[in-house]
Amino acid sequence: MVASLIAILALSSAPESLELQVDGVRRTALLYRPSAPSAHPPVVFCWHGHGGNSRYAARAYDFQTAWPEAVVVYGDGLPTPGGLTDPEGKKSGWDSKPNESNKDIRFFDALYADVRARTSFDPARCFAMGHSNGGYFCYTLWAARPDLFAAFSPHSAAGGRMDKVPKPAFIVFSDQDPIVKPTMQSLSIQATKRLNGSRGSGVAVSDQLVRFDGTVPTLVFTHHNGHNFQKDTTPLVVDFFKSIP
Repeated sequence: MVASLIAILALSSAPESLELQVDGVRRTALLYRPSAPSAHPPVVFCWHGHGGNSRYAARAYDFQTAWPEAVVVYGDGLPTPGGLTDPEGKKSGWDSKPNESNKDIRFFDALYADVRARTSFDPARCFAMGHSNGGYFCYTLWAARPDLFAAFSPHSAAGGRMDKVPKPAFIVFSDQDPIVKPTMQSLSIQATKRLNGSRGSGVAVSDQLVRFDGTVPTLVFTHHNGHNFQKDTTPLVVDFFKSIP
């Protein structure tokens, strides 16, 4: 009996491998269904950093464990130039240009429709997070598909266009980042706060977390751990996403 229950729980937590054809190109992703089922669950789209993949991101971010009631999706990027670290584009990544010809925005559109059909997630509770290049892609989706998302959480990233719709944001900032310079991250944070109508100097939630209220809330978590993903932020981001009406 116990062995059977363990097997059922293991099966329920195992991801499904998704495969789509987008503009004639094979695209892949991992889908975690809720381990605590609900009729219309929330959904989190997670984007790996440059050179990463969905399986690595699932282990690192682990949103499926932190939010068992949610559908969690980890996409796979294609070989894409990555600035100074990969100018030839030999490693996987995301295109951060917010235009309709962007192959990754088109991938997201197809992935969103596919996951919606499979899971009947609540479209009013759709969220995006990502680290590094994946965080850049969060800003890209914010510019290109703002109406599809309730909130965003870019980590160790900087945004491009700031003519976006105000959206709640939980931003993870590294002040010792050798890859995405802190000055670049700071400029994006300031632009996001202006966009979201942030007022005053913010309220300290903890030693590392500050909340800025305004038209919509902006939270900024600061760490000193270089360009590494901060796994301790995952439950904080989940709590923030849960708080969005």
